[in-house]
Amino acid sequence: MTLTKRLLMGLVAAAVPVGLVATIGVGAAVAGAPPPVTGTGTVSCTGAAGKVSFSPPLTGAGPTSPDTATIAVTLKGCTASAGSNVTSASFTGKVAGSITTPSQNCTGLVGTNNVSGTLSVAWTGKAGKAKLNPSSLSLTQIKGLASGTLNPNNPGFQFGTQYGLTADPVTASFAASSANGEIDAGVSTAKLTATCTKATGKIATLPIKYGTGTL
Repeated sequence: MTLTKRLLMGLVAAAVPVGLVATIGVGAAVAGAPPPVTGTGTVSCTGAAGKVSFSPPLTGAGPTSPDTATIAVTLKGCTASAGSNVTSASFTGKVAGSITTPSQNCTGLVGTNNVSGTLSVAWTGKAGKAKLNPSSLSLTQIKGLASGTLNPNNPGFQFGTQYGLTADPVTASFAASSANGEIDAGVSTAKLTATCTKATGKIATLPIKYGTGTL
């Protein structure tokens, strides 16, 4: 056997174990990371924190023209109903997305308004080792309160049939005919009113500090 043939055979023999190791490694990684699953049952959350941003900002002299509200809120203290495939005792949900509201005026923060838009909710809970697919929430109507039920000094916003509003359907994880909930601001109604009555006053961002809801 020539030296060249011996070298080629040695390289082939060395390559086989490497290939086997690579195959075994990939299989182990796949086995340890199951694909995401859709959460079943319902989920209830007892807290919320984040913000709602308005573009353009709301003002006391703003027109009754469509506005965009971008929502970035984390739902806290979330638990799944009995019989759900979710095994996490407590988890959070990150809400993200934008909705179109009917007014750029501060007065639009109070009263019932038709809105449109879809929000995604990314959950930290798991079903065993599997992560959960996000929920998709379609908002259709919101009721603004000068005095929220979670903090009477601050404005609040309710959604869902529980509050006599149109249905806000949920698809994917925790699918339901309507979500129901309330989020309250982290700033007082008096302060917002003072801002809106100023000639140069505007509300670009509204902090959210309280919340409760069920999907």
